[in-house]
This record gives sequence, C-alpha cells and structure tokens, in this order.
Amino acid sequence: MTEFWLSAGLLLLAACAGGTDETVLEPAEYSDMPGWKLDQHAEAFTVFVKSCNTNLRRANPWVTRTGEVIGDRNAWRQVCQRAQQLIAPTDDEARLFFERHFQPVRVMTGREPKGQLTGYYEPIVQGTRDHVKGYDWPLYRKPDNLLPGGRMMIASAAVGKKKARKRKLVAYHDRAAIDDGVLAGRNLEICWLKDPIDAFFIHIQGSVRVRLDDGATMRLNYQAANGHPYYAVGRYLIDRKIVPKDEMSMDRIRDWMERNPKEGEELRRRVAHRHVRREADARPRL
Repeated sequence: MTEFWLSAGLLLLAACAGGTDETVLEPAEYSDMPGWKLDQHAEAFTVFVKSCNTNLRRANPWVTRTGEVIGDRNAWRQVCQRAQQLIAPTDDEARLFFERHFQPVRVMTGREPKGQLTGYYEPIVQGTRDHVKGYDWPLYRKPDNLLPGGRMMIASAAVGKKKARKRKLVAYHDRAAIDDGVLAGRNLEICWLKDPIDAFFIHIQGSVRVRLDDGATMRLNYQAANGHPYYAVGRYLIDRKIVPKDEMSMDRIRDWMERNPKEGEELRRRVAHRHVRREADARPRL
C-alpha cells in the first residue's frame, strides 16, 4: 500500500492531507525509507533554511491565494530558529537534525496499488549563445513593449482634422508571429536551441537548463507570457484518437511530433501561448 515517502512538518502534512478524502497519512520510520542515510542532507538543509527565512517573514496563518488556510506558520518557528543556529552542517549532522525534528509518513491513497508523485523539474537541452548553423530556435528575454497581462500598446488609425493617432492596448504577438521573426533584430535572444520541439516544451515547463557548446550551463527561468490561452496538444491528439488517453505523456507527444514533422509544426503554431525568460543563477534558490 506504500505510495510514496516524504519527511514533513505540520504545515506540509496539512497541505498533503487536503488532496482527497481517501488520502491516509501513516507514521513511518526513517529506516523504512530506501537510501535515506545516503542522501545529500546538507544540500537539503541549505534549502530548508532558506525556506525558513521566507516563512518566518510572512503572516500567520499559511493561506493559499484562494484564501484557504492550510497551516500554522508558528509550527515552524522553533525548528527554524534551531536550524538557523546550525552552521554549515555535514550530511550526517543535517540528517540528524531532520530526524530529530520531523516525522516521516507513508502516504496512501485509497485502494490504488500505486501512487503518483508530481514534481517540478528543469529539462536540459542543447544550445548556443550565438546564432550558428543548426541552432535556429531562439529563447527570448522580455521585450520592453510586453505589458502586464500579455498586452502591448499600438497606434490606432489616425482620427480628426489633425490626424492625431491614438494608442490602444491589444493582445501581444502570438507564437506563430514570434516564430516567424516578429521579435528578430531587437537583441532579445538569450540563446539559440537546436531542436524546435525542445523549444516548444520549454514554453510549457517554464524553466530550463541550456548546455552550451563551450561546456557551460545556462539556467533560464520564466519571466512573462504573451497572454494568449494555452492550447492543449495532448487533448488534440486524444480527441483525434492519435494517442489513447491512458497512454498520453510528454514522450508520446514528442514521439508523434518527431515522426510527423510537418503536422507537428502546424500543431505547435496553434499553441498561441508563449513565454519569455530571464537568465538565472546556475544553482536554484528559493
């Protein structure tokens, strides 16, 4: 019945427990967790301390954007204060800290034999800083004329005796226009990618690590979007019975696009939604 493992404090337990009426949290032991003693606990501790610095500055209780109360920030206060006193611990010291202050739990979801743990990740793709042959798909930084809400200001038709030109807000350029070069020549390219399908999925994932031709790695984060709605390519393939619903995945989408390059390009152009990004630190921070 074991679905997945996590080591959690009161706030995280409260958040996890809210998913479904059938969710069961059962106390467990650290010895039940495969690979626990071999993990990189010092790195996890560094991230935990940064999250403490953020949580302790924020108001209590812990409230979602929709106003739902999911926990008591004061529950973290004592353990966070102790963490701030532990300077540069080793992996073993950090592991002991977690073991003293947190309770591992077994998460079970009804009668399902297997659980599903979702998470955030950054794909790694091939790219270059400069436009060279074979690397033809740019990732852009935010243009000055991209306004909040994915809008831009343009001049409308001239009116009146003096032909004064008024300005109005309109939707920003869609994916097809951007792919066709509407942003070219404005020095907005952060880097260039080799694979157009990689470039497409990055606009779904949000963040990416670009392995450059000189061996360095560039990390890019989401900065803004063009405001157009997202068109679900997976739903398109399911509705046309190209891919069964129970087999739908990013890998199946990629496989279909690679086997059908013309149709794949046409489908990508239908997804008007597109992101712009900014270069981030090489190591992620909270």
